[in-house]
Amino acid sequence: MAIKPASVKSGAVSTPESTPASLRAIALLAFGRGLLILLTAIALFSHLDTDWQMALEQVMLHLHLNPAKHTPRFLLELAHDFTQPRMLMIATGGLVYVALRWAEAYGLWFGKRWAKWLGLASAAVYLPLEVIELLRQPSWLVLALLQLNLIIVVVLWRNLRP
Repeated sequence: MAIKPASVKSGAVSTPESTPASLRAIALLAFGRGLLILLTAIALFSHLDTDWQMALEQVMLHLHLNPAKHTPRFLLELAHDFTQPRMLMIATGGLVYVALRWAEAYGLWFGKRWAKWLGLASAAVYLPLEVIELLRQPSWLVLALLQLNLIIVVVLWRNLRP
């Protein structure tokens, strides 16, 4: 009796060529999201000693923004609370997120069942938040993100069914 490797199902090896194109597209999207967060984390790590409040004040001065207005004032308050330990925590959390996204991308690329569940859960988590945001402040961007995540959930759900 021959023992089959775990990646073999019904005599077929799981390869990118045997994975549906829709799963590979979602895998590329997950990889891209991870890459974007990785670049952001690297930028945070490289600017740990930056005085963010001073930098933001210079940007506002250059753009002729009134610091007394709501959004610039909010950003200045946020920059004031942007301490080095907080930045380090955010950047480290970003690296964990990258690892999760890249694991999902790898698994989806090779058609792994666990990756389909991971992708389904991670896309479905955003749906209520996007609906709330769409009801609170409708925009084409939020609508597009909601539709994209709905498509991902449907595609992954269909690929999970036997």
